[in-house]
Amino acid sequence: MSSNQLDDTVIHFVINLRSQKVRLYTQIHPLRAELELQSFSRDYFVWLSHQPHVQSISLLLFIDDFGAYRNMYKALKGFYLTPSALSYRERRRPANSFTLTLGPHGADFHDVIASFKSDLESTVKGFYSCLNSSSTIIIPSIIVLTGDMPQQAKNSGVLSYSANLGCRTCYYPQHKRHLSNYDMIFHGRYHLQMQAFREQGACYIISKEQKQYFIIKGIQPYRSPVETFIPTLDLVLGRPYDIPHSD
Repeated sequence: MSSNQLDDTVIHFVINLRSQKVRLYTQIHPLRAELELQSFSRDYFVWLSHQPHVQSISLLLFIDDFGAYRNMYKALKGFYLTPSALSYRERRRPANSFTLTLGPHGADFHDVIASFKSDLESTVKGFYSCLNSSSTIIIPSIIVLTGDMPQQAKNSGVLSYSANLGCRTCYYPQHKRHLSNYDMIFHGRYHLQMQAFREQGACYIISKEQKQYFIIKGIQPYRSPVETFIPTLDLVLGRPYDIPHSD
């Protein structure tokens, strides 16, 4: 098969020979490299491969509300970066947690992110720094988002856990949560699938019908603002369940 024929090939279905089942291509998790190519283009990585010194730093981004007073009625939203290569004990040290910004009480989530979005977008593409007496391109990369369950739902752009479809990794309705044989593969959430749902929902002209469509799909009416400045993160795998903040 020629290279032109490969470029024109479109995958619609995936076959699992072991289980002998067929599912849509949108029901698989995309590779991080695939999302990075879509965001940064192939030319960027070709240019990067020709650079003599390149260092990558993987980071965790923790987003959560915290009370500045004795109650949570006037909570602030904190954004914290932590190097992921550290051990769990080292990550818990305050000295290894870097405050990206603090969102004031009552501020819109989109507005807080807009305050540092452009700076972070330019930083993640790499910047020059002197390392070991040589000019080196440093690429800080956020590999995962952490936070409690309500915040992770906002980060993923899905409905909260109190909704009928409140799980951000599957479409498990409330009345079936007691079942242990639920097929998490065929009824799970996937990055490409959620993007397709949003594109379909945007086609509705009447807002009431659009809102009902998003409720049926278990997603929020608008994209998460986190998705706009970290497009290389999988909407499902990039927002894992954080054990210390699961409750």
